[in-house]
Amino acid sequence: MATAMLVATYGGDDSRSRATTLQVSTRSSLVRKIACRIDSSPPCIFCQSRGSDCTFLEKPPTKRRRTISSGPAGNRIITSPSEPPVISAWNWVDTTSPAFDSTIFNGLVFFEDGSPQSVGQHGSSHVARNDQTQSNTVENGSGPRESDSTPEDSSFRDVRTLHSSHLPPDTGHLSRYVVNSLIAQGGRLDFPRVSLQSTRLAHAANPSLKDIPPVLLHVNHSPPSLIPRLSDRCISWSEVGELLSHKQREHLKALFFGFIQQAFPVLPESVQHKSLEGDDQRDNASLALAASLYATALPFAMHDDHLSATLTDVSDKREQLYSIAVTAILEEAHRPTIELLQACLLLLQKGPTAQHCGLTPEYAWLTSLAVTMARCLGLHYDCSDWNVPLAHKQLRTRLWWATFVMDIWVSLDSPGGRSIGPDDYDVLPVRLGEDTAGEIDIVTRDSRHFYHLVDITRLLSRIQEAYYTVRAARDTSADLFKALELARPLRSDLNECRQRLNTDLPFNHGNDSGINASVHLACSVVSIVLFRALLRPVQTQGTANSILPDAENSAARAVMTGALNSAREAVQLLESMVNVVGPWNAFWHSWSQGNFAILSTFLVQLRSVSTGQNFQHGMSAEVSGLISRWKHAIRIGAGNGGWGHSLMSLALSRLESLLNQSPP
Repeated sequence: MATAMLVATYGGDDSRSRATTLQVSTRSSLVRKIACRIDSSPPCIFCQSRGSDCTFLEKPPTKRRRTISSGPAGNRIITSPSEPPVISAWNWVDTTSPAFDSTIFNGLVFFEDGSPQSVGQHGSSHVARNDQTQSNTVENGSGPRESDSTPEDSSFRDVRTLHSSHLPPDTGHLSRYVVNSLIAQGGRLDFPRVSLQSTRLAHAANPSLKDIPPVLLHVNHSPPSLIPRLSDRCISWSEVGELLSHKQREHLKALFFGFIQQAFPVLPESVQHKSLEGDDQRDNASLALAASLYATALPFAMHDDHLSATLTDVSDKREQLYSIAVTAILEEAHRPTIELLQACLLLLQKGPTAQHCGLTPEYAWLTSLAVTMARCLGLHYDCSDWNVPLAHKQLRTRLWWATFVMDIWVSLDSPGGRSIGPDDYDVLPVRLGEDTAGEIDIVTRDSRHFYHLVDITRLLSRIQEAYYTVRAARDTSADLFKALELARPLRSDLNECRQRLNTDLPFNHGNDSGINASVHLACSVVSIVLFRALLRPVQTQGTANSILPDAENSAARAVMTGALNSAREAVQLLESMVNVVGPWNAFWHSWSQGNFAILSTFLVQLRSVSTGQNFQHGMSAEVSGLISRWKHAIRIGAGNGGWGHSLMSLALSRLESLLNQSPP
């Protein structure tokens, strides 16, 4: 059967622009090319509008065409009962189209029988949506008929499709290496109910095999869920409306951007100036995001006069919002979107409710779910050369690092372990800068907290890989010199991280230090996690031999000295915190409660090592003094109420319990 396709090239320079090309291929590979569309006689309207001469071979043959009718809003819709419209928009390339008479092409593509069909089926125009997004896609769709639209507009129209597109694994049946040869440059490939779009830039040359770009997959229907519906409860936006008025929701959104976004920038700034409610009231992903955002911002309602005067039962409403978010996330987990991942990350920032338990396994599996969503959306790939809008590239980069941060820190003090390995991603590290224009990895100085948090977390990840995997722990827990050898580059990088942090975000003992307190605490914990690993062989060898060889004894003293320095810095940091109000009114990451408890147990470990080994008496006395100062500081913090009580109670409980069980 002969096949033919009419392909139009609109954008680019005049030298690159060309008129429409009609290619007809038969079984004998006979190819005929027609340079212009000639209905009667030259010049054709297209070449005349371009100011160029008309070159042609012959008038195209007359084809039998299907009936075309006009749908709502003047859209041309094909009346084809056998083929349902396939909806998706992939016009992501930021290119400027020269003005011309777009009615020449009328949004048609010729297929095997020569019959025209709307570009919306195989191009970038919207014809209809599935039952979730019917009305607004015709209004927001982009296509050749809108040649006067700006590049930003044409890209932003696809935000819903873009946010719900997945990246098939290279080991799967739709690997990029399988479908790449079937996808034209910058083009797409359609299967029943599924569309594939290359991420290659339109102006990129043909890549080599190793440079084959990833392929994004968009499912044009709702796939079935593996998990059956566990409840008859139907969540809706009306539940949020019953809990919070419109004005209260707007004030909570402002509080989120004032207190949380700088430390955990998982939302684009544009959200601050538009409604969180989706066009479709059944959009559970947007509902999950809105409920998570409002619940995360509710503890800061005391900083808003309107919310302080109108909000009642804040704790109860916060739990109800979290319940709505969890229900929506679980119902939509089989079709991840950017909004669903954002909701999941904000849900993970809910502090532990059990003040004497720490992070429960729920945090581990919810983190694993977030990592799975991020991978499904392809966030673990460097998207710097993808043909998607710059704002979306920046959002993808920040979201990956936010997911990475939560995965590493949650795994530090909860069962389940981490989900992201060192070779599982190639995303560019974030950088500080004044202007993010044209750069996907730059965060502004308003987000310095997030930059330093990512910097510290990457170092913590390396420490985990060097000492805390099952194999690494077996190899280093009894070999002090091997542990010290691995520690040399890590200690050097840790000192650089600390210097950058103290220079850029100094903890200045003032009330304005608020949001920086948790990242300074995280830096202290990274140092302690490293020295914990170095103390393991000291404890192991000291138990087996009461007297260590001279070389090992000298190395053990050096490790103990470094560990004492880390503990001393942590105690001084807490003493600075409890003397001011600022930190306790600021945002704290959910895993910060565990960080305080880690410091408590580390001090007890130092006490055990210093009394059980052949160290100077002054070292043991200093450890006892640090423990007394630490206990006094956390009692002050726990007695302050609010964030202080929630953060300190676990550390105080662990410290007193361990000291009571330790020999004098």
